[in-house]
Amino acid sequence: MYGVWIYLLSALGILLGIKMLTDARRLARTTLFSLEQERASEQSYRGIILVVVSVLVAGAVAAVSVVGSALVPTESPVLRAATATLPALIFSTNTPLPTATRTLPPATETLLVTSTPVITATVTRPAKPAAPTAPPATPTPPLPAHSRPPE
Repeated sequence: MYGVWIYLLSALGILLGIKMLTDARRLARTTLFSLEQERASEQSYRGIILVVVSVLVAGAVAAVSVVGSALVPTESPVLRAATATLPALIFSTNTPLPTATRTLPPATETLLVTSTPVITATVTRPAKPAAPTAPPATPTPPLPAHSRPPE
């Protein structure tokens, strides 16, 4: 996953080390003093060390990629066999078994339309004669004087 980035950084380190080596060679050719000669040789050692470390890091990543991918199994090492399933546990109860009983369907209200009249018998009871009662007499109030008819 990070291998590509490590390879890119290693390549950048190798290029930087090569540049340090060329600069150190140029400096060593143009100097006359020993102090500058020592500085150029130190710079060349640093460049060589940077190139060597970068190559070693890239090689280590390549080795891990090759060897590591060979060691990692592609299939699961655990063999998967069919798993045994347990039967459902059924506990006995004391509930009685249902008996066959005849039930009538529920009554529904439907209209009966026929072309012949349906005669239905009705039972009538004779009514009791009611005792005649006289209505109570209500006294009429006297009319006021201005609304009385002339005599």
